[in-house]
Amino acid sequence: MFDGDGRLVDAVNLRGDQHLSFSGDYIRPLGSAGALVIGHNWHDNSNQSYDLDSLILAKPSGFSVIGDVFAFGSRDCQGQFTEDAKISTIPAKPMARIEIAIKREARKFATDCATRIGRKVATTFNGSWRWNARKGAYEPQTRELDLLADWNQKHF
Repeated sequence: MFDGDGRLVDAVNLRGDQHLSFSGDYIRPLGSAGALVIGHNWHDNSNQSYDLDSLILAKPSGFSVIGDVFAFGSRDCQGQFTEDAKISTIPAKPMARIEIAIKREARKFATDCATRIGRKVATTFNGSWRWNARKGAYEPQTRELDLLADWNQKHF
């Protein structure tokens, strides 16, 4: 972030090991005091993948980290699951609430590794970050997301 004279005011390092992108809607207004910036990092290999969305608060005074959203995918002979994160903002005063929903879809396969067994099972994990005006910061309400991320981390 640079000021009007071109001097650096603040910077943030979005960690990751493979690809980093900013989608078409990577900046979302949160209120008069700031905006949400979403840095999307992903990595794919032969049978696993992950998406890591870094949530950054951009204010005139600089950047601060809000949190991360981790989604995972895996495929082997017995099954496959994918996770897709949806990030939305809900207007609130003085700053919008950030809502996260990670939808996991899982399938099982027969011993031939191709024939699907049963139906696809979908589960959604939810969380949010809410503005605490007294602290001047976003606070996580992310218990479900944290449990999912811990499970994913153990299996990545």
